[in-house]
Amino acid sequence: MSTAKECKDKGNAFVKEKKYKEALECYSQAIALDPNDHILYSNRSLMHLNLSEFQPALEDAEKAISLKADYSKGYLRKGKALQGLGKEDEALEALKAGLQKEPENAS
Repeated sequence: MSTAKECKDKGNAFVKEKKYKEALECYSQAIALDPNDHILYSNRSLMHLNLSEFQPALEDAEKAISLKADYSKGYLRKGKALQGLGKEDEALEALKAGLQKEPENAS
């Protein structure tokens, strides 16, 4: 049986190889083992974004934010997902919210 960290590390290795579907599977396995880790949802959200799956990307970004309200990457992922869904105004609001949480973050 793998740990959440092992699944996350395996997912990270797949990302470096640009194997996003495989990475998504690993992050899903990690979430099943540790459903309270905001970074796992953020990572899976990014994989959904890379696969142009904007609705699941949005759902994962919102879950990451719900687990850690000051996690600026969650807002970045949410903004990109909303942009992909054609919701430009909402995307801008999400990005502004992220900047309020972490104004020094350049991304």
